Parts: sequence; C-alpha cells; structure tokens
Amino acid sequence: ITINPAPVAPSITSAAPAAGTVGAAYSHSYTASGTAPINFALSSGALPPGLTLTAAGVLSGTPTTAGTFTGTVAATNGVAPNASQPFSITINPAPVAPGITTQPALETVVTAGATATFTAAASGVPSPTVQWQLSTDGGASFANIGGATSGSYTTPATAASDEGRRYRLVATNASGTATSAAGVLYVYVAPTI
Repeated sequence: ITINPAPVAPSITSAAPAAGTVGAAYSHSYTASGTAPINFALSSGALPPGLTLTAAGVLSGTPTTAGTFTGTVAATNGVAPNASQPFSITINPAPVAPGITTQPALETVVTAGATATFTAAASGVPSPTVQWQLSTDGGASFANIGGATSGSYTTPATAASDEGRRYRLVATNASGTATSAAGVLYVYVAPTI
C-alpha cells in the first residue's frame, strides 16, 4: 500500500518584481512552494506594456512605456487556497544623455564690487547633476567651483581677481557629459576724480 502525502496549496516565495527601464530587457522569475505543478497568471491589474508572464512564472520582455503598473499575480495548483502576490512595477524612462539647453551669457560685464551671475540649464534622463567650473588661464583648463552645483552661479566681482575669468557649466548623468560654452566675466573699475 502506497500512502501519498496530502497535496499542499501553493505559496509564492519569490520577492516582488524590481523596477525596469524603457528599452532595456527585463526578467523576473516567480517561485512558489506547494504541490507541483504550479501555474502562474495575472489575476488583476496590468503588466507594463512589452512584458508577458508565462505559466511557469517568468515575467520578461522589453518595456515600451514608462510609468508605474500595479496588479496581482496568482499561483494555482488545484489545491485551495490559491496564492497571490500584489506587484507595483515602475518602468523608468529610457536614459537620455545630458544636453545644455541654456548657455551662460558669453560676456558678463559688471563694475568692481558688483555681483555677477551666470545662468545655464541642462536636460537629460535621469536629471543630470550640474557643476560650475572656473578657468583663470583663458579657458584652456577648468576646475570645479566648490558648492556651485545649481543652475546659476553668483560671485562678487573684484577687479584684481575676476577680470577675464571664464565660467562654464558641466552637466553629467549615467549616459554622458555636456559642457556649456564658456562665459567671460569683464570687470570695470569706476573712474574716480
């Protein structure tokens, strides 16, 4: 006489799916304990466009649309109760290399002691980090300005140290780097009688 074990209802053991990126191959494998065979299927909600789920629990494909997609995946094997696991999959936009969308003014003229402001803007996905740089050798080489990591850089101008300095913005993300044209600061000293 052979006594078989009682069938066991399924229980999903895999973690929830991770985020993905438009245009990048995606794969996640669902796993479950319980009496085999166990089949997986979407029971509610919607998968990200471009992804499919097989009965074996493989969620794969190439996402085509950015956004957050929610739903529930169920695991069944004919033994009640069925198992389910909710998901919330964020598909990030495809990376875009940074670009300078607003160049700093090529010439900024102030009088000594006044405030000079350089402004530029950059685009890209993910949003690039920006860094202002300064050159004192006519623009052959540049060095980062400490703390100048926003869209504009403001400096009080003195005739002795700022005349002819060149400023530029550098934008960087995972896809590359973009550099603005160098703007030149001219400092004029007001005449005195």
